[in-house]
This record gives sequence, structure tokens and C-alpha cells, in this order.
Amino acid sequence: MKAPRSKTHADFAARLELACKMNPDIPDLYDGRNSFIADRVMSKFGLKVKSESVRKYFLGEMMPRPDLFEALASVIGVDSEWLRSGRGGPMPVAASSAFRQIGMKSKATNEGASATAKFLAAGLVMLGGGAVTRLEDVGPVHFYADIRGIRYSVHAVLANQSEDGWTFDVAAGTENMLILGIIPLGVARFLLVDLNADDVAELGEPSARADGARTVRMNGDLKTEDHQWREITSFSRRL
Repeated sequence: MKAPRSKTHADFAARLELACKMNPDIPDLYDGRNSFIADRVMSKFGLKVKSESVRKYFLGEMMPRPDLFEALASVIGVDSEWLRSGRGGPMPVAASSAFRQIGMKSKATNEGASATAKFLAAGLVMLGGGAVTRLEDVGPVHFYADIRGIRYSVHAVLANQSEDGWTFDVAAGTENMLILGIIPLGVARFLLVDLNADDVAELGEPSARADGARTVRMNGDLKTEDHQWREITSFSRRL
């Protein structure tokens, strides 16, 4: 019996998996994802790569050869340096521009950013299978949501892009709440992150704001130091 191969390139494989989740045009694994990527690399760039090799990229068993990185990143729609090394954020130039436009519109005041985050989060909760029962600000609570029979007090935070990834300014008084971090990835594309209150207290740092907020910094892999923040993909089950 052969011993299972180790994931020599596990961090790269995790970034590749995350990048594909962020792009709705990339098929799921069992819908031909590997062949789709191999075919697109060939048709767009004339570079030959086997679907079996792509499969091994996702397993962390091998890395693409150097001439494939730019093509692979372009097909998936992420920054090539982030895909290669984890430095910076995953968004390509076009998405970063859209992100900055959202940020400039929402960060004119803390209230503007808060309102943007609230309505985005409420819509995403409903689209993801949850129910919003009360949409109004009650202190740091932006709205209440029912998720599989459990009522949550929700605080939503819109991410700010940084050189290494993203930052979130989490308001004071959000202990025992569901804190949703929202990362815009372009037009009508978002990534939701569960900013667990205990982890925010431990890993966050005092914000430059004067209201007791804490700033959480995470890299493009959704990590703060060795801590992996959890991506939320559905509200059809309890969190």
C-alpha cells in the first residue's frame, strides 16, 4: 500500500482553492474544474498544461512551472504574486480599483461605512439562506438574523485593503455577537469572513479611531499570524 503523498506546497494549494472560490466563473471540482483551467490556459496563452498537473496543484503536490504562473493567475482572476508567494492581496488590478471606489464612497464617514456594511451583510445573509428579522441599529448591533432557528445579533464590518491583505475595524461592545467581515472582490462579488469576537479580542489591536474599536489585520490567505479566519459560504446551517 502506497503512503499518501505529503502536501509539500499546501499554502499554495490553499491560495489556489480560495482564488477559485472567489471566481464564480470557475467550475466546481466535480464539474470539470481542472480541465476547464487547463483548457483556458491553452486557449488564452498557448501554454500546454495537463489537467492531471492542475489536479496536483490543488492537492499541493506540485507547483506550476514559472512560465505558467501569470497565465494561471489570469485565468482564475487573481494577482500572480499573491498566488505565487502569498504576498499582497489576491485581487487583480481591475478588482482592486473597484474595491477602492467602494471604499472611497463608504469611508467618507464611519457612519457611511457602517451603513454600507449593514445593508450588504443583510442582503448576503438572506441570499445565503438566513432570515433578517430586524434591520436597525441598536448600539453596535446592525440587525438580527435567524439562522436555522438560532437568533443572532449581527455586527457587519467592511474591509479596507492593505498592502498585505485586509484590515477590519471592529466596534467595541460586539462581544457575544456574530461579526461579519465583508471583503469586496469587484462588482457584485464579496467574500464573507467570520470575525469571531474572542479572536478579535486576542488578535486585534487598538484602532486609530477614538471609539474603542479594534483593528484586525489579515493577509490574502485570510490569516492573522498562524490563525486562520473562517470563510462563510452559506447561512443555511448554524454557525
